[in-house]
Amino acid sequence: MTKSLALLSIALILGTSCNNDLNIVMPGGEMCSVYGVLKPTDTIQKIRINKVFVTKGDAKEAAKITSMVNYNQGELKVVLERFIDKNGVYTQTTTTIGNATKKQIILNESVVTTAGGTFSNQQRIWTTNDKIFKTGDYKISIYKMPKDSLLAYASTTMIDSIFTYYNGTSSGGIGYQMPFIYIPNNPSYPEHGFYPAQPTSSDRYKYTDFSNFDSDVQINFVTSKNAKAYDLNLRLHYIDNYTDGTSAIHFIDLDFDYINVEDPSKIELIKGFNFNPFRFFSNLASKLSQTNSSNVKNRKVDYIETNLMACNNDLYMYFLVNTPSSTIAQDKPIYTNITNGVGVFACQTTSTTRKDLWGSFIDKIACHAITFPYKFCNFSTGTPAITICN
Repeated sequence: MTKSLALLSIALILGTSCNNDLNIVMPGGEMCSVYGVLKPTDTIQKIRINKVFVTKGDAKEAAKITSMVNYNQGELKVVLERFIDKNGVYTQTTTTIGNATKKQIILNESVVTTAGGTFSNQQRIWTTNDKIFKTGDYKISIYKMPKDSLLAYASTTMIDSIFTYYNGTSSGGIGYQMPFIYIPNNPSYPEHGFYPAQPTSSDRYKYTDFSNFDSDVQINFVTSKNAKAYDLNLRLHYIDNYTDGTSAIHFIDLDFDYINVEDPSKIELIKGFNFNPFRFFSNLASKLSQTNSSNVKNRKVDYIETNLMACNNDLYMYFLVNTPSSTIAQDKPIYTNITNGVGVFACQTTSTTRKDLWGSFIDKIACHAITFPYKFCNFSTGTPAITICN
C-alpha cells in the first residue's frame, strides 16, 4: 500500500486539517512541511522545513533516508517579511530591529544533527540572527529555486514578553509569596550573581522562599496582547560535589499545566499558577531518587530560574489539535496554518528571571525529611544537615 508521511518535529499522518483540505500528493510528487516558531526573546530564529513524500515501500524506512526528507542545498529560498495594521490596511514594514530600511530577511541554511529516531538525524534548517520585533505580523514565504516559484507561505501574529505582577509590598503578604518579583525598569532588582554579600532581613522579599508549607505560593502575571496560552517552569540549579574532588552543575524542573485565556486581545491580571511549597520539595526528591549517584559527597543549591512562557493562537491550536489521541478513535484532524503545506508557523516568548534562595529556604531543603537523604548543604555551615526537621 502507498503510505504518506508528513515530516515535522513529529510525524503527522496526512488528512484533513482544521482550516485547509490537504490533498494527498501523487507518488513522486512532493510538498513541504514547516515547523517555525519565532521567538523574539531569542538571539537566533530557526525554521525547519522538510519534504512531504509518498512511497510504495515502508514509510518509516524511507524517512531515515536523508534525501527523502531534506531539500538539497540551495533548493529553497526562505524569506521573512513583516506587516503592520495601519487603519485597517496591512502594510509591509521594517523586519529587523536596528535596520530601518530592511524589509526582507533571507534566512541562511545549514544542516544539523538531531537525536536518533524515526527520521534521518541529518536535518536542514533555516536561520537568522536578525533581531525581530515583538509587534506586527511576520510572513514566511518559501520559494523553490532556481525558478523562484512560491512553494508555501504562512503568517503569524507576534506577542510581547510577559510581565510578572508585584503589589509593591517589601515585607509580609504577597511580597514573600512571589517566587520572583520582576519590576521593569527598576535597577535595584537583583538577578543571580548580583545579590548583596551580607543580606539583611529587609532584603528578604528579593529572594525566593518556599519554606512555609502553611501558605500556597501564588504566581501572578499580566497578559500580553495576542497571547493565547501561558506556561510556567521553575528550574532549581544545584551543584553536585563528588568524593573524587570533582563537581558538576545540574538542574531539576517543576512544571505546571498551561493556562489559556478566552480573549487574547484583553490585557488583564491573571492569578493562575498556585502551588503548595511541599510540591516543590516532593518533586525535587522524586527527581533526585531517579538520578541519585552513590559518589555524591554533598550538594549545594545555586539558584532558581523561573521561565514564564506565552504563545499565540497558532501554536496553541497546533499543540491542542495535534496532541496524540488517548482513545481508540485515532481518526482526527490535523491543524496547519501553512498554505500549500503542513505544519505550523507561530510565535512564542519567554520571560526569565534567576533568583537566589533565602537562607532559611536553603536550610529547609537540607534538613526536611523528604530531601534530607540527598545531602544538600546548609546555608550557614556549607555542609549537609545532620538532623531532620519538619
